[in-house]
Amino acid sequence: MTDTVQIKYNKGFAYITIIGLLGLLIVTSLIEVKDKRGILFGDAWIILLLLYCFYKIFLPMLNGRVAMELTDTGIYDYISKQKATWENITEIRKVSFGKGSVGIAIVIADTREFINDKRFVRKLLCYYNNFFYNTPFIIPMQFLAGSDNEIIEVVQNYFECRKLSTNIANSTRLA
Repeated sequence: MTDTVQIKYNKGFAYITIIGLLGLLIVTSLIEVKDKRGILFGDAWIILLLLYCFYKIFLPMLNGRVAMELTDTGIYDYISKQKATWENITEIRKVSFGKGSVGIAIVIADTREFINDKRFVRKLLCYYNNFFYNTPFIIPMQFLAGSDNEIIEVVQNYFECRKLSTNIANSTRLA
């Protein structure tokens, strides 16, 4: 199998996020308050969040960048800059978290090695995911363009084909 599947950033999510944050910034700026220090502090946080979302979600979407990629070697999540090889993946399933949020749970065989390769904040998120969802690697679906069920189906089918081709290759080596 030499096919590569690429899934781009979700345009709707990017636009809604930026417009929502801009609206929140405008509303907080228009509020009449005697002591402006509290509002300015809140505005500063909203501006920082807006810049972060613009850089991490909106610009990649505008540039047509890939959010997730399935290759012969593994699965790459460019949103959170994580990857896993097919040999280290045991299962792919759909998980629900929050209110209506869905993600792709990539069940890792060697979770300790996977988590130890991460930096401090990412390690904490991996431990959290591993505690609640039994896997440290979850790709949130709201960032991906396409139907949730179709994306899950494509990833699961790719994984099954990859697993099948690995089993066939192993059985021919043994023969």
